[in-house]
Amino acid sequence: MDETPMTELEKTRKRLHYRAWHRGTKESDLLLGRFADANLASMDAEQLADFEQVLDRIDPELIDWFIGR
Repeated sequence: MDETPMTELEKTRKRLHYRAWHRGTKESDLLLGRFADANLASMDAEQLADFEQVLDRIDPELIDWFIGR
């Protein structure tokens, strides 16, 4: 079985996908995980870096941002 090694972008996408779905609160998991499912595959390196900055924020801060507080 010959497997092609993953590119750095693929590794980054996989890591960010995991982080998006394993946040600590179900609300954040659902919002960020679904966003990741729909968008990570088409993101370039700069967009992935931006998304990683979002994932670095704490859940309460993100929830406030999501609901406009």
